[in-house]
Amino acid sequence: MCLAAWRCAPHTGLPWVLVSNRDEFHDRPAAPLAWWTDGPGGRGWLGGRDLQAGGTWLGLDPRGRLALLTNVREPAPPRADAVSRGDLVLQALRHGLDDGHWMAAELRRPRHGWNLLQLDLAGTAGRWWSNRPQPMLRVLGAGTHGLSNAALDTPWPKVRRLCRALDTACAEAQALPLDGGPGPGRRATPSPRIERLFAHLWAALADRWQPPDAQLPHTGVPWPLEQALAPVFIHRPATPGRAAYGTRSSTVLVVEQRGARPWLHLRERRFDAAGQPCGGAAWDGPLRVD
Repeated sequence: MCLAAWRCAPHTGLPWVLVSNRDEFHDRPAAPLAWWTDGPGGRGWLGGRDLQAGGTWLGLDPRGRLALLTNVREPAPPRADAVSRGDLVLQALRHGLDDGHWMAAELRRPRHGWNLLQLDLAGTAGRWWSNRPQPMLRVLGAGTHGLSNAALDTPWPKVRRLCRALDTACAEAQALPLDGGPGPGRRATPSPRIERLFAHLWAALADRWQPPDAQLPHTGVPWPLEQALAPVFIHRPATPGRAAYGTRSSTVLVVEQRGARPWLHLRERRFDAAGQPCGGAAWDGPLRVD
């Protein structure tokens, strides 16, 4: 997961909206969005799965506890003793927002740079953790935030662009009348206004606009790579000795408030090495707030 933006707007019809792109080498095996259980008696969680290291880049449980991970871009060579970062999402889902003591031990483990986001989709709470350049924690509440491969809300062009698109799409959706949707005797599938919101957010995640060089950060990686990683949607074709790299999947998550109960609409789109859609998954249902 390399890019995410989210909006928390309590006391509205859309208390949470989150969009994200997962960028990775296309030859790294992964499973699509599905329900998983970690071992006998383990808690179920919904998300994709990294089949190489066993973790995930984004997951949530039935109560609406969400966690997602991004890497921190670093020019240093990889460490041979580094532990996989994807397990941090599973740990966050196991412990939730009420328990932060587990993180102390994780911050001591040898890992490459990471950001971890935890959100309570049934409420308004959130936390952002990072281990670069030193351990950091920020408590989150209402508002719009963006996260890529640097600290929270670092104003990279693609972060700003995605946050603006998210706010614009949500403002338009909030202005539309409620129509249909979940409720007694109704299906859990999204209402027409939510489907319209999805369409705008998919377009935002598919944005391949290349920012001018003068706007790009200098993170220490070679300049052609800095340029290739600058768009919201990344497509870096394979070359001799290097697999294709880019946006492997896009995720849109909408929590729609209907009466007293929040309903979750989650969508995933997957892309092949040519940057073309190659599959998708969806889940709709109520969040448990007990």
